[in-house]
Amino acid sequence: MASPTEFMVISLYDFESKSDVELGFKAGEQLLVVRKNVGSGWWEGRRPGGQKVGLFPASYVKIVEQSSNGQNASGEAVGATDGTAALYINGFNAQPEDAFMSASAAGSDQTVGIESDFSTWQHLPAPGSGSFTCPVSSGYGGSGALNPQHRSRIVVGPRWESDVEPLSIAVRNPQRDSKLSGMKQFITYEVFSDVTTEPVKRRYKHFLWLHEQLSELFTGVCIPPLPEKQFTGRFEEEFIKIRQQFLEVFLNNVARHPLLAASHVFSHFLTASGEKEWKTGKQMVRKSVLLNKPQGKHVGPAYLNDIVYPTNNVPHDRASVIDRCTKYRDCLEANTKILQSSCEQLSASARVFSTAFSTFGESLAGLAIGNGYASLHAEGEQEPLSRRSTGSRDDKKRTGEPAVRKKHDVKAVENWCWRKDCAEFAQLMQAVHVFGSGVSGVTDTMKTQSEEMTHIVTSSLREQIGLLQCLPAALQTYKESADHYSTLQSRSSKYSVEAILSASKYEETMANVMMAEFDHYHQWFMHNFRQMMSNYLKKQVELHQKLLAEWLNAQVAFENAFAGPLVSSNR
Repeated sequence: MASPTEFMVISLYDFESKSDVELGFKAGEQLLVVRKNVGSGWWEGRRPGGQKVGLFPASYVKIVEQSSNGQNASGEAVGATDGTAALYINGFNAQPEDAFMSASAAGSDQTVGIESDFSTWQHLPAPGSGSFTCPVSSGYGGSGALNPQHRSRIVVGPRWESDVEPLSIAVRNPQRDSKLSGMKQFITYEVFSDVTTEPVKRRYKHFLWLHEQLSELFTGVCIPPLPEKQFTGRFEEEFIKIRQQFLEVFLNNVARHPLLAASHVFSHFLTASGEKEWKTGKQMVRKSVLLNKPQGKHVGPAYLNDIVYPTNNVPHDRASVIDRCTKYRDCLEANTKILQSSCEQLSASARVFSTAFSTFGESLAGLAIGNGYASLHAEGEQEPLSRRSTGSRDDKKRTGEPAVRKKHDVKAVENWCWRKDCAEFAQLMQAVHVFGSGVSGVTDTMKTQSEEMTHIVTSSLREQIGLLQCLPAALQTYKESADHYSTLQSRSSKYSVEAILSASKYEETMANVMMAEFDHYHQWFMHNFRQMMSNYLKKQVELHQKLLAEWLNAQVAFENAFAGPLVSSNR
């Protein structure tokens, strides 16, 4: 007979025990709950008439209705309950996904499964070493890492869901600035965002500070990469332009992440407008980081306090999940690097082709000049005129003067035919000269469009590789939590039930975070790669349309050269 404090439940799903302290069962079994206050969403119970007592998730069971005589369907007496149970759905055959969606649809704040309140955790890294709890709140509310107005949720998938609206951020107007009477020089950028009416000025060191704080606060989360610090050439115009683009990409990637976008660190970076406000907020952020960062190898990061997720949200076969995630990342990174290398080779080939095509056009125009053009090559100047026109150091060293391109004027074309009265030859040479000169327009279009297309692909692939290289951090953090839980399971006699449950909770939560991180990257990749290819194809169509127009113009100009009267051969 059950005691007055015990009550009967029926299992909604299969539960596989992972250690001797857990009680496994199949869906539809009746169980007798002997203790509810185990903690962390777990109950302790046994089968009716059975002797083995074990732990199981409270959300996997449903309280059996009592009959008027206080007995359950099996005839076993059950005690009264206070009505509190981990029941968030009605119906026996519902799946965990349905359970979560039903709870959400009902407007309940309670998520199916174990809520991630990590302030109650106790982790025992080694037997007899004492207990460790999560860092205390910094005063912001919740963990202190996130804005208390927002709560990040991992939904069925697992995938991130947040009420934070995505921001639009732009980095503009790089300017060279200095302090200490010009002894220290640097570049400042203006950061525009939806949360401020005026831009804020930031240096590279401020971006670096933001990256460091996010990395400390959000262990296991993929922090978008930042362009590396450079000590030489950092004031060159091209370098500043490229860095500006990378910094903008970095901020927008942070803004896209539900967790990072809601952080106080990011908010401070976007809004602090003056030096005093920046330093004051920076000190507060640093205190928050110190209070909320993990204080030990097996202590959960405090941002997990702000995350809720449905139970049974991650497949039980974690090893298979890790294997697929690892293969996905490694395959994408290797193939993306190959694609990036191919793109760079294509770009180099396009430059060579553009130069060769320019030489071809100049050679055609030179054909019409006759001996005057040939004499230039006879003097040892074998480079095309397009290269000699740059006024390079080699030109100055070779001639003593900057190279000056001689314009092929159609009026300068002479009739150098062996027959002095061959007006048709002179007209043909003029037409060839016009066509050869028109090829330069085709070359310029080809060069400009090729550079734009290359930039579209290479910049996107560079960003893709950078984000892929962040994913191992999520994998590693989960593996550490799983190894810790496995160690406690294998040595369960040396640890308390609370310690094993805490490790189990940490492992399950980090599994949700890890898969949510992979899903977050995957969604970005699907959108970004499609957009990249769409833009690339659009530019290809534009290129060929422009080239078609250039060739049509060249054709018309060539034909028009024969439309007029024959050029007189008498000079």
